[in-house]
Amino acid sequence: MVNQRSKVTPVLVTPLLLQFVPCRLQANKIIMFSSSSESEDSDLETSRRNVQSTIWIGNEDGEIFMFNFLDNARLKACERLLRLSMPVDDIAYLDEKVFVSISSSSHIQLLYFLRNKEGVWDLDNPKTVCLDFRTRLRPMTAAVSRLCFASGNSLYLFNAYSLQIEKQSMLSSNTAEMVACLAVIGSTIFVAMAKSSTIKVINAFTLECLLEFNISHIVSKALSSREEIIRKHKMGCLRITSLLCCKKRLWIGTSAGIIINTAISNTRTLNWTPSFNVCQAGHIGSCRFLTAVSASAAPSFDLRRRRMSLSAPTLQQLEQMFVISGGEGFDSCALEVDGEKRETEDSINHLLFWSA
Repeated sequence: MVNQRSKVTPVLVTPLLLQFVPCRLQANKIIMFSSSSESEDSDLETSRRNVQSTIWIGNEDGEIFMFNFLDNARLKACERLLRLSMPVDDIAYLDEKVFVSISSSSHIQLLYFLRNKEGVWDLDNPKTVCLDFRTRLRPMTAAVSRLCFASGNSLYLFNAYSLQIEKQSMLSSNTAEMVACLAVIGSTIFVAMAKSSTIKVINAFTLECLLEFNISHIVSKALSSREEIIRKHKMGCLRITSLLCCKKRLWIGTSAGIIINTAISNTRTLNWTPSFNVCQAGHIGSCRFLTAVSASAAPSFDLRRRRMSLSAPTLQQLEQMFVISGGEGFDSCALEVDGEKRETEDSINHLLFWSA
């Protein structure tokens, strides 16, 4: 069970290790095993269990909890637990490595983990990357086959094979500013600085800022029906708190609890103008995070009994994506009775789901 008194910092889902699926080569075609004995079935189930997707949860106490993706975290204890020497800032997956950034008031470290011969993540032997930074490495994400992370007001591209920084760019001349949020789609990185309502659109190959746009006017319009004191308070401290790219849309969470999204077209053209859509439901307090999950529309594939073609279009048809926001309270235009707006208790955390 995760320590509920320690603040959870990052959460990561690692993908399935596909090369552990048993198969054979016949006439230059890869054929999945279609039948097997009971002992082979048992071995296959063990292998699949060992290499299935995992969820990594880090916290400010320096602990990392790892769950198997299909396990019920409420009913089953975590699969494995790792204790590090410093609080966990962020976790990212790239090219069969899990990168973990940790920091204290005086030290910054970047670690990475590999799988062992059985395909299980080796938590007992973290590797250290030799880097010299003065501010923590957060946020981190994968972009154009590189690890993209921020430190202070700068953005970096890190090669996961050579373990070297390939490119860096200062996003602000103000050294006190810090990068707060990152979201990536293709060769485009969306960046929001801390305490800012402006989003920078960055070329992921060159780290050049292509354009910027501000969301304050959209949020102000969405708050126009609120009481003046509430509107002034939320606009006075407005900032972007989370970013997510999902199904060619950019989702933006704000400190005002308003959640907006826009279609992502060709962001490499300097004249791209976002067309914002304000979600009818939001949070009373800040939107703490945005994430996306897929729900399969069919039972999971049985690799023991069928031959499969793992084509992307087929898999996309079988999956439905949901965007999830987490934050304080629930605020919706639908909560109106006799012309009076009813709001839920703003101290209760809520998860809101949208079909993407």
